[in-house]
Amino acid sequence: MKKVMTLMMITSVLSACAISHANSNEHISSTDEPLKIYVFNDCKAIDEITMTPSQIAAYKAMKADEMTLKRLEKPLRVMEEALAKHQTEMDNLSGELVIEANDELIVNKKLIKQHEQVAQKMEAMVRKHQKDIDALELHAQDFENTAHEFEKAIKPTLSQYGGHNIQVSIGKKNLDWQCEV
Repeated sequence: MKKVMTLMMITSVLSACAISHANSNEHISSTDEPLKIYVFNDCKAIDEITMTPSQIAAYKAMKADEMTLKRLEKPLRVMEEALAKHQTEMDNLSGELVIEANDELIVNKKLIKQHEQVAQKMEAMVRKHQKDIDALELHAQDFENTAHEFEKAIKPTLSQYGGHNIQVSIGKKNLDWQCEV
């Protein structure tokens, strides 16, 4: 059960990582217009910087890894849904596993068996998707590396903003998130 919960947490974290690096439905510009870094502070555009060829290459590598990551996550969504149903089934099992009455402990063997059966279903689901999990974990490391390389590529360009609280958008002038000033 601990393994299942750890897996669910890892999958959620990886999904959040991929989403945070992605601009939804954004495609790398195929027009003659160069990719740009748009810098915002308090939701106000403060700079527009044309990306260098090395920054564009790092960005394209990161986006390609992101697309692979999204593809690898798909089979795990099915697993997550099944695990959530099994978890609901487990939560709906009513009664106490052990009851203390007077000086005796009474074990509800029927309920324990039901819990074990649901846990076995969950473990079987995880085993069924183990190759998918391993592939996702392996590629998540690749994605983390390419994202780090992209960050290193654009960091010198953004160094003039030092410790300021800035937001960056790549390839889009509009922010993809809600601004709260």
